[in-house]
Amino acid sequence: MKNPMKGLTTASELFIVLVLSIVGLIATMVLMLILQIVDSTLIELWVLKVFQLLQGILVFGLPAWLCAYLWSQNSANYLSIKKPYHYSNWVTAVIIIIGAFPIVNLLSYLNNAIELPAYMAPLEMWMRAMEMSANALIEEFMQTRGIWALLFNLLVMAITPAICEEMLFRGVIQRILGNALGKHWGIWLSAFIFSFIHLQFYGFFPRLLLGALFGYMLLYSGSLWIPIVAHFTHNALSIIIYYIGMNYGIAAEMESIGYGNSWWLSVIGAVLFCTALWYFLKQRPIAHKRES
Repeated sequence: MKNPMKGLTTASELFIVLVLSIVGLIATMVLMLILQIVDSTLIELWVLKVFQLLQGILVFGLPAWLCAYLWSQNSANYLSIKKPYHYSNWVTAVIIIIGAFPIVNLLSYLNNAIELPAYMAPLEMWMRAMEMSANALIEEFMQTRGIWALLFNLLVMAITPAICEEMLFRGVIQRILGNALGKHWGIWLSAFIFSFIHLQFYGFFPRLLLGALFGYMLLYSGSLWIPIVAHFTHNALSIIIYYIGMNYGIAAEMESIGYGNSWWLSVIGAVLFCTALWYFLKQRPIAHKRES
């Protein structure tokens, strides 16, 4: 019988999401262990990339689909996998992210400059160690040469996270929290969880704002495809800019775009972002405007 778990409390639904994600993480680790046993000569970096790929699918994507399957008669409709309200939402979402890119980098720079009080020094040391470790791994992932390596990076670090993370955080968690607390609380709380789960505390605030932006894109377009496209665009921009800078000797370190000598890019980005966002909101249906 379909939809056997209808009528669960919000806490129960969130608990089921958590359990399914933990099971997915365990399954990923078991699969990677089997892979290494079968072929112990595998290059470690490629093993880590495959782990990242499987983790995105089994920890985020598959649990989201299972929840949608269990809690609704139409999984795609539950996840809002449908056409957006207006065809221009596709292009506008990409322009919004391009405009936001230097602003996000500026916020990352400011976030990284935060210092905790002296009595919290051990916590700050741990947080910075976590950040350095994560950044070192990401940089190692992106130090690739050749078009096929670039395409594989886009699959692992842009396509898979965009689809699977948006399915879970916007498609499921935002819906659960929005139904219980209201749509705006749902957007911001799911964005908080989205940012926290990355365990990169010195990129917490820009990731929080990106998560909220993805949430509002879903709310005002009616389609999960729009935040998926936006999420992909943001990640792909980082990967491609880094790739160009490393392989073609172009001074294009993406971390510095938007502050320092390129502060003016944040100004241009802000104008582009606000203009595209205004147009995006203008396209939502009249009935939806009244609900908001």
